[in-house]
Amino acid sequence: MSSEAQLPVQPDLLYSALHLPSIKNDIDIISMPLYSIEKSRRTKPIQFDYRYSNGQHITFTVKGTSDGIATIYDKDLILFLHSLLIDKLNRNEPVSRLVEFTAHDFLKWANRGTGKADYQRLEAALRRLHGTVISGNFNAGEESMESGVHYIESFEFRRRNTKRGRVLKSIVVQLSTWTFAKLTEAGRYISMDRRYLDIQGGIERRLYEIATKHVGREKSRFEINLQSLHEWMGSQAPVRKLKAHIKRIIEEDSLPGYKLRIESPSPRAAAVRTKIVFIKASPRLAYAR
Repeated sequence: MSSEAQLPVQPDLLYSALHLPSIKNDIDIISMPLYSIEKSRRTKPIQFDYRYSNGQHITFTVKGTSDGIATIYDKDLILFLHSLLIDKLNRNEPVSRLVEFTAHDFLKWANRGTGKADYQRLEAALRRLHGTVISGNFNAGEESMESGVHYIESFEFRRRNTKRGRVLKSIVVQLSTWTFAKLTEAGRYISMDRRYLDIQGGIERRLYEIATKHVGREKSRFEINLQSLHEWMGSQAPVRKLKAHIKRIIEEDSLPGYKLRIESPSPRAAAVRTKIVFIKASPRLAYAR
């Protein structure tokens, strides 16, 4: 569907999001590699096939169009919409899959600029979110999506005529039924610190999400072997580059609210014998409701 396509029904009233105190993320899928962590265009599908220690087997494929797979930076828009709708639910207000908002509100909320290039990047993000398809199994065969789902089903730019020409009035997004169902499932979200939006690196963002999910209110640390962490990242880069990047993060202490540590029997130990430890480092932590 093109960006100017007409949506079938009227959306909820225009939301104002600048007052939102925190970011809401899906607790069940926050640590899964459903977005590209690279800033450059990625067309190679993300393949994830992982068996957790509790026996849960999750396997899925994420594919994009020629525009590329939706990135972890594009995900800011999904987080924005999640936060808007959960805020309304918490105030006992009705919600729907159609959400209308201003591009300016989103860009300010996401700590981005509001110049022409920023609006163009937002349009590109919408196209990737619309074009990306996820198919697979998320819960040991109980929740499968063989036909595939999108993050958003459609989007529309609403413009108005002014003396200076046509200007953007608002954007209307229709969330997919899958995305909408995930976010409206009672209590299945995590509140994240707004400092997340200031994280520039894709690897840092993924590590922060994993820390948010696995180092919560009850736990002060979480550890995972480097090989498994590499699979959770969904990165195209080799394991050794991830390890080198983590060393740099440790040196710079650049992950807000958390610290990382590498525990290995030797400098050349195999990835499965090398542990990455996430440690709580701040009282301003994400938590599950």
